[in-house]
Amino acid sequence: MNLPIKSASCGFTLFELLAVLVVAALVLATVLPYIGDNLSSRDVQSSARQLLSAMRLARSEAVRDRRPVDLFVDVEKRYYKIGESGENRRLPQRASVILYTARSLLQDNGSGAIRFFPDGSASGGRVTLSSGDSSHRVDVNWLTGAIKLTTVAVADSSASATAARFLDVR
Repeated sequence: MNLPIKSASCGFTLFELLAVLVVAALVLATVLPYIGDNLSSRDVQSSARQLLSAMRLARSEAVRDRRPVDLFVDVEKRYYKIGESGENRRLPQRASVILYTARSLLQDNGSGAIRFFPDGSASGGRVTLSSGDSSHRVDVNWLTGAIKLTTVAVADSSASATAARFLDVR
């Protein structure tokens, strides 16, 4: 038994292909900005955790070597390092960075340090990394030297800026 062959072609028209491409472009245009913001906030969160680890390492070195160890943070050039000869570690370019530290450890060029002492205590301070709708604070307790990472929601991310500030400890 022979089946009849249809004369119409079995494909898509140019109009149908263009309609699918327009719908796909609209979906991508809607979704991509959210993916970019999510990647940026994940990068900031990862940097805050790395900063927390670096502070814990600096504190451990101070106790182990029985000498003060500084963790330097440069908010304008966006890096931090342990000690004078430590490796520079980059902070995210899209994040706002705020450093609170003791006045004696604040430098003129927008940088400063948090000092860890051999007895486990510290000069105290805070580094805040903000991006999008979240802010990550790495706090150092001056008495105990304890280091804590806190994540908070930010109502208005445009209000934060890049700055180095001092804690008035008298």
